[in-house]
Amino acid sequence: MRPLELRVRNFRSYSGEHVFDFADRHLVAIVGPIGSGKSSILDAIVFALYGRTPRLGTNTKALINQRAADAAVSLRFEVEGELWEVTRSIRIKGASRHAMYRYEDPDGEPVEKLTMESEVSEKVVELLGLEYSAFERSVLLAQGRFAEFLQAPPRDRDRVLKGVFGHDRVDRMKALAKERSELAAAELDKVGVRLERFDEIAERLERNNVELGEVRESHQRLVGIAATDAELAERSEKAGRTLDAVVKRRTMLEEQVTRLPEIGTTERAISEASAAGRRRADFAKALEEAQQRLQAADGALQRANEQDEPVVLERAAGLLAAGEPQLKAVVEADRRAKRAEADLAEAAKREEAAAGELHEVEHRRDVTLGRAAEAAKIFEEAGAALERGRHANMAATLRAGLEVEEPCPVCHQTVVEIPDLPEDSRLEELEDVFASARRTKGDMDKAHTDALTALERVKGGVRSARDGVEAAQARLAGARDDATRARGDLEETNLRLEKILGSGDASEHLERRKRAYNDLVAARDAAQRRADQIRGDHNQAILDEQNAARSLQDLSMLLSDLAARLEVDVEIGDSPQSLADALVALRTTWSELTTSLRTEQTDAESELTGIARERAELCAAAGVTGDIPSAVAVAADRIERLESAISADETELGKAADLVAARATLQSTAEVFSRINRDLTDSRFVRFLLDDERARLAELGSEHFQRLSAGRYRFADDQFAILDLTAADATRRADSLSGGETFLASLGLALALAEMVAGTGGRLDAFFLDEGFGTLDPEHLDLAMEGVETLVAERSDRLVVLVSHVPELRERIEDLIVLERNPVTGDTRVLSG
Repeated sequence: MRPLELRVRNFRSYSGEHVFDFADRHLVAIVGPIGSGKSSILDAIVFALYGRTPRLGTNTKALINQRAADAAVSLRFEVEGELWEVTRSIRIKGASRHAMYRYEDPDGEPVEKLTMESEVSEKVVELLGLEYSAFERSVLLAQGRFAEFLQAPPRDRDRVLKGVFGHDRVDRMKALAKERSELAAAELDKVGVRLERFDEIAERLERNNVELGEVRESHQRLVGIAATDAELAERSEKAGRTLDAVVKRRTMLEEQVTRLPEIGTTERAISEASAAGRRRADFAKALEEAQQRLQAADGALQRANEQDEPVVLERAAGLLAAGEPQLKAVVEADRRAKRAEADLAEAAKREEAAAGELHEVEHRRDVTLGRAAEAAKIFEEAGAALERGRHANMAATLRAGLEVEEPCPVCHQTVVEIPDLPEDSRLEELEDVFASARRTKGDMDKAHTDALTALERVKGGVRSARDGVEAAQARLAGARDDATRARGDLEETNLRLEKILGSGDASEHLERRKRAYNDLVAARDAAQRRADQIRGDHNQAILDEQNAARSLQDLSMLLSDLAARLEVDVEIGDSPQSLADALVALRTTWSELTTSLRTEQTDAESELTGIARERAELCAAAGVTGDIPSAVAVAADRIERLESAISADETELGKAADLVAARATLQSTAEVFSRINRDLTDSRFVRFLLDDERARLAELGSEHFQRLSAGRYRFADDQFAILDLTAADATRRADSLSGGETFLASLGLALALAEMVAGTGGRLDAFFLDEGFGTLDPEHLDLAMEGVETLVAERSDRLVVLVSHVPELRERIEDLIVLERNPVTGDTRVLSG
């Protein structure tokens, strides 16, 4: 089995559809972080083939992507030159679907199709030669399950080897040998039964010969009296024909008499024909009057239609209907205009109030501005006075050191005169005045700032009020425009209505004209119905008149036909009396003929009774229970059957020698196939084959295992015990190995198995390794990769798929399928490959 293409849709972490092409690839590594969906690719291949996966088993609904309602997997693969494709789909709700196709042309239509799940699974096992468990242990080394083949019981390992090397064909050979053995045994039983019947055939042959002589003697006696019986039969046949003719004639007369009408029938027919003629004339006159009334009503309606009265009424009704919403629109526009006028008046009031408040605030700003300027001036003067006072005080302090016309030691100015000593209270008073002026200036500045803030606020209110006035004016103008347009539309509609219906109440005029037009239609319809009714009555009257005339004609024809059948010459006219006379004559003739035929029938019956009595006496004398010809035929048939049975028995007795020889041949054939069936059991021939295959597998696997383990381990025997070469060749159980050592041992067996299959032309063209490399150190990883690479090198069309998150694989293998996990949704993203 060689995979070519894998398609997955909503499978595990793969959202949507993804395609993996393996057609021209040989050594492929699937790499990516943990949880990126690497192992899911191998799960998809196994699920497509067997409908289950190593990790989830038959819990297939768990394979559906968490945000999808269904999933599907399709695998196209090649087996021994045949191209196959298997498809499996699963749904959260509903049954799964399974299908398998065989193609002769990869791009053509399938030439074979299987749609039942059991058929698909059986065909996969037949093509691969491996059941699911054998596939797991030989072709797929699944994550965490490397040691299954190594540690499996001997019977399970043999089952894997049996499928891998095609020894399952032995089972088919065994079944065929058993079938042929059973078939030979069944034929042998048939021959034995036939040989047992030979004595019975001889006894039957003797009895049939005695009976044949007796039957021949009886047949000759019956032939002798058959002539007399034939003469009586001829007389009986002649009398029977006479009786049949008489009975037939009487039956005809009985049938014809039922057709004779009563005398009064003709008179009623004439009366009904006359009445039908009068009714037809009356209805013809009434029909002419009804048609005249219909023509008048139709003309009046036509004139109204020529004046387009329906169209006018429909147009007026449409205008009247349109006027209602137009009137509502006028009322609504007026209402909105009044509301806009009120809004405008209110906005004007708000604008006037805002203007008044602005005037007051501007006045307050001017007042505070003057007061702030005056306070600033007083503050400035108080500051200057305080400064002078402080200088004077400082100068007085320095007075002792000052000299006229000498520079001051502080300000370096020339001293003009020596100042007097100041009073200390004067400086304190200046400081108090300065502090009071500063407080007053702060209060005035704050009052002025508050006035400016209030002014800006009031200006905003004025602008808002003016915007409200402008908006109200715009709404008022719009409402007035809408009212003007609505009134114009309404006036135009009323003018058009007045033009159509005239002045006054349009609804009343329209209703009156509708009634008038409907009255015209109703009058025309009533006239039409009346004309149709009278026309029907007139047509019925014509039919009645015609039927009455046909009744008279039919009566005349009936009497003429009866006269011809009774062979009576009767004059038949058209008058009631002529028809009544003819009817009396026909009845009289019928009575006379019936009496004569009754006498003839009695004579013929008497003759037949006498002939039957003579034939019965003849049969009694011959000992025959039935008639003589039948007895002769029965005897002749019995002679023929006895002669045929005697001939067949004589021929059958001649075959006895051939049957004895055939029995010997069948016994030999049955024994040969039975022995083959016994020899081809798993405990004999297949065991012999598997012992050899297992020994070769252990030898080749030991070579690979020793190389992969750097010379430390081999397999001790064909049961795959472990030989530790570094511990004095001690033998260990397989389950005593570490995880990495177990992986190397399993890989060694897998390499050996692939090598053996390649050498015998087996069906193992694919190999899958899921993880396991993470347990190896760099040295053993190189050895393992060298072994894996030999799988591809030894067979150019083989596919080897490795699944690992080991970084070294990216550097060693060129053909990569690189995956990553979407951190938000958890879905797999295929980056390359």
